[in-house]
Amino acid sequence: MDMILKNLSTIIVLGCWFVANVTTVILNKFIFQTYGFTYPLLLTVTHMVVCTIGSYLILRVIRPSMFIHIDWNEYKNGVLPLAALFCANIVLGNISIRWVPVSFMQTIKSSVPFFTVVIEQVVFNTPPADKRIWVSLIPIVGGVMLATYTEVNFEIKGFMAAMIASVIHAGMTAVSSRLMRAKLDSVNLTYYMAPPSALMTLPFMLTFEYSNLTSRWAANFAGTNIVFVLLLSGAIALALNVSTFLAIKATSALTFTVIGNIKVIFSIVISVIIFQNEIGLFNAFGCAVTIAGAWWYSQIQYEVKTRKQQTPELPVTTPSDVADRK
Repeated sequence: MDMILKNLSTIIVLGCWFVANVTTVILNKFIFQTYGFTYPLLLTVTHMVVCTIGSYLILRVIRPSMFIHIDWNEYKNGVLPLAALFCANIVLGNISIRWVPVSFMQTIKSSVPFFTVVIEQVVFNTPPADKRIWVSLIPIVGGVMLATYTEVNFEIKGFMAAMIASVIHAGMTAVSSRLMRAKLDSVNLTYYMAPPSALMTLPFMLTFEYSNLTSRWAANFAGTNIVFVLLLSGAIALALNVSTFLAIKATSALTFTVIGNIKVIFSIVISVIIFQNEIGLFNAFGCAVTIAGAWWYSQIQYEVKTRKQQTPELPVTTPSDVADRK
């Protein structure tokens, strides 16, 4: 009976993580496309503020035993640089979603393994532990190139934002373990990184979006429920971080990786159904090849970690993991 309850709770946790993950991306696109809300910086600030309040309540009020303390040097030298990368990644991801279909954005973001390997090799002179990793990058790069070339709704601003976000995400993956000594789960990472990320984004939002937003508010958004939808989007982003912590705790690293790849496919399918964006045969093939390559890459990485006996029972969430969920 205990095993049945444990399996049931695991399914529920994974289901919540899956739904929150897919919903975050789809709802952001819905805000931009349906409401005509063309303010990705404000959306990012809203997410960060909600996550700041929510993570504080969780770690300081509801479950203080979960809180992990880090000293000022760790915060200054580790958290703040990563928060800047994290913030840039989220902002660029939101800009990308504004301009291009979710299916195309998710395909471009699947190129993160390629940039991660390149940065590790070129910047840190750390070659892949398994030569198959180089081979797995071929379908990733080829699929992205095919999807880009055949994308009907191609928009250069959205493409560049997604591509730069992928590079930044890869950089976070490469440097996070080098900058952070403390092992923080997704909730603690959100607690430490959301406040500085909000403060970093706020000046840019006030400079580039505030004037236009105030001039359009009465005519375009007054009387709508846009404020509620923005706060809901932030709440779902917070729920995603909490469910990520629970999902990692309830499953193995391999299971979590597999579910993550399935999530990408599901996000693409759902976005095409909801937003009716046109997707051609070769474009779909490019998406499939890219995702298959990313899946293969993650499987090889898991095997390498298993061989080296470096996979802990409770995998540690890195700042790049939190960023990937956007």
